Amino acid sequence: MALVKTDLGYHAVIISEGSNYAYRLVDYVWVTVNGTDVRYWIVTPGSIRTGDFVASTDPETTTLLTETYIITSFDKKWKKDDRFKDGDLLVTGDGENTFLYRKVDGVEKVWKLTGNSSGIFQSSLHTRESEYGTLKKIQRGWSGEDANFSNMK
Repeated sequence: MALVKTDLGYHAVIISEGSNYAYRLVDYVWVTVNGTDVRYWIVTPGSIRTGDFVASTDPETTTLLTETYIITSFDKKWKKDDRFKDGDLLVTGDGENTFLYRKVDGVEKVWKLTGNSSGIFQSSLHTRESEYGTLKKIQRGWSGEDANFSNMK
């Protein structure tokens, strides 16, 4: 997947697939280079490791990138993933594997609970979905006194 010009806009966050490093597009300026107008985006680097964009606190890391460089060097526009909440149970499309989603202090962990595994272990949501496909939340009514395992679906 590649970026297109319409992906670029104020406050958009761009990333390369599989990386936790990202850039927020803050503003742009036009610069004439050898008679050609070139759009340069003012960008702030940061991280998306916690599920939110966390900008670098060092003001000297703000830099300029050409629009052409951004389109050819980055894969996609990043959007915050709010599909799951802390404590949700997730399942694979075939229903053979169940996971517990935890988000504590901004850090996502997905614990494998069932399936063909020698033990329970955790990984990131991105890694789990790369391995098992898109995970779905099991709808559950755990807030009432009648909540039990049989009515989780």
